[in-house]
Amino acid sequence: MSITFEARYTKKNGEATSHVFFNLFGISSMERVNGSMGLGLRHILWGCRRFRNNGVGCQRYGGVRFQVNGNPYFELVTISNVGGSGVIRAVWIKGSKTDWMPMSRNWGQNWQSGAYLNGQSLSFVVQTDDWKTVTFYDVAPFYWWFGGTYTTNWLNF
Repeated sequence: MSITFEARYTKKNGEATSHVFFNLFGISSMERVNGSMGLGLRHILWGCRRFRNNGVGCQRYGGVRFQVNGNPYFELVTISNVGGSGVIRAVWIKGSKTDWMPMSRNWGQNWQSGAYLNGQSLSFVVQTDDWKTVTFYDVAPFYWWFGGTYTTNWLNF
């Protein structure tokens, strides 16, 4: 679904032309002005409407999957089969000998940690964008390996 608004481009000599564009955040007008490069656009916001896509919760079957890649000092974890909103907001990782550590988003659903976690069982806390938080204890056993995929026992959002 898209919402279409119409904007007017006004040339310097006062001539106006219509142009249709997509804008999900409100009604705006654009004026063409002479910038240092000759053609610049100045945006004037006339009004702002809040837009929130609540989406529809998704029921997933089976547990959440964690695929661990990387090297001894860099874990790149791909998280998939996430139910609920399906959009991950934050992830924490814990080895059996460490405290909880936040992971940072690398790209997409790939989350990274720079901790040395070899020889430790891995637990995760996953928070979705609707603020639901689930803790997955001992997802990967202490003998996990890079390239392995570990699935929770039917626990999902």
